[in-house]
Amino acid sequence: MRQMRLRTASFLLRISPTDVRRGRHALQTVLGAADSGDPAALRALARAVARHGHERAWRVWLEPGKSGGPTRPWDSPALAGLTVDVSTVPAWVVNSAWRAWLADPDPALWSLLRRWNRPATAAVGSRTRLFSRLVLGAADLSPSPLILADTAARFDHPLGASARERLLTDPDPSAVSLFCATAVQSPDALEYCLAHGLAPVDETERAVFFVRTGQQEQYEALDPEGTLLALGYRAAGAAERTALRIAMAAMGGVDMLRVLAGQRSDRHDFASLAQTERDYLEPGHRPCRRGRRPVQPLRRGPRPASPLLARRCRPASAAPPG
Repeated sequence: MRQMRLRTASFLLRISPTDVRRGRHALQTVLGAADSGDPAALRALARAVARHGHERAWRVWLEPGKSGGPTRPWDSPALAGLTVDVSTVPAWVVNSAWRAWLADPDPALWSLLRRWNRPATAAVGSRTRLFSRLVLGAADLSPSPLILADTAARFDHPLGASARERLLTDPDPSAVSLFCATAVQSPDALEYCLAHGLAPVDETERAVFFVRTGQQEQYEALDPEGTLLALGYRAAGAAERTALRIAMAAMGGVDMLRVLAGQRSDRHDFASLAQTERDYLEPGHRPCRRGRRPVQPLRRGPRPASPLLARRCRPASAAPPG
């Protein structure tokens, strides 16, 4: 379609409905000129809105471009005339704006949403509505601990900051525990936990968390005998046990034998250790197998005598048995 002049478009909007082809083209022309802040176009847009209503203007303004989003910027001067009265903004426009902001947090769009102060409706989906209410600070909001923790772990979107603020005051401590679980893999989450003193509510999980994140003073105050850490170690999977052994060796001050061997709940003898665990208990902490990096000696007192320590390794200076 040939380009229409602004004066022609303004005239057509006075005589043609916007649901016909030339009326729609005229409104597109006026909106395009209004996006640049042209005073004549803004006046023509105001007349068109008064004549044809906000709904029609919004539908043309939000027509998707090739990328799927609106073809016009959210900081367009044209929006000033469309949002003078927030109550005239259709609910579907508010929903579209929230979907767009959650996908791409445009600062100009956020400025609009904050000024509108209207959450998404249920029609757009429960998750979008929940997030919109979370960002707007709804007092009666009760997100599930898992959703709150997952959202709080987002450091790539302003939504995450709102979730972290809610996390500090959420009455359900399990959300904090779930968030702390991400801290061992996320430097940003760890920094936030350290800055706000966040830790799992369960004592065993807290002991493991303190060790995994290198908080030695907090760990020693909580679990001086290593009992909680031993429980957490025995309950952990193989990957987490490996990470714990590395963290304990790096932090020091941990009774490694007590933690690694533990004690059975129904017996008082030490549990058998895997070779990877025994490597941390050999004299001098020098594993037998080649290619292993030596682990630094423990800082805490002498180890209790145990036949488990009499293994293949022996000090390099020891003579072979006669």
